[in-house]
Amino acid sequence: MEFTIELDGIGVRYRLLKDRKWRKLLKDVRLQESDFRTTDASVVIRDSPPRDSSIVLDGVTYKVNPTVASLADNVLSSASSVIRAKFPAVPQLDQLRQAIRNGDDSQTNALVLNAQGSFELRPRPPYNISLNDPTVVVRHETFIAGNGYVGAEAAKHAQFIDEIYATSIDAWIAHLKTGKTQVYSELPSRRSVADLLSELENMRETWKG
Repeated sequence: MEFTIELDGIGVRYRLLKDRKWRKLLKDVRLQESDFRTTDASVVIRDSPPRDSSIVLDGVTYKVNPTVASLADNVLSSASSVIRAKFPAVPQLDQLRQAIRNGDDSQTNALVLNAQGSFELRPRPPYNISLNDPTVVVRHETFIAGNGYVGAEAAKHAQFIDEIYATSIDAWIAHLKTGKTQVYSELPSRRSVADLLSELENMRETWKG
């Protein structure tokens, strides 16, 4: 598994090259020899443009990761993609339930589906959602401490768990098609789990990496 460093904006996306220049991505987003890539997620976090920086690309000045931006500003956000040679493991409902069951409700937690296909609760802090962490494929709404969204009782709520799972699998499919990471999940999936898993199986059979 390899990670890229990218910048994403409205209608535009760039990828960092080995020579530290940026390549504009068009319809073909496949990895090229000149693209920078790394197996170390911490390198992506370290080398992504910092908050409130600026950059000129193709004659346009962009604000990068701005704390505050106006509608008139050209804005780019740090992003990344995952490059895989092999089809990854399918995220499992039971593993999601276990992650929720083992959660500490006295701590504010972010539920994420990581690049390995596993669900995990990341305590906030130290987890910083503003960092360009390519290991996070999907980030769900943060569970505020004391609201009962994690722990043994939360894990018993089948509808709650099933909805998170379906939404996660829907986003996982989109991730496998594009490679994009760090999707924030806001709306529940309108598709059935059976339909989503069937599509994943079809993708596995035709996977080319």
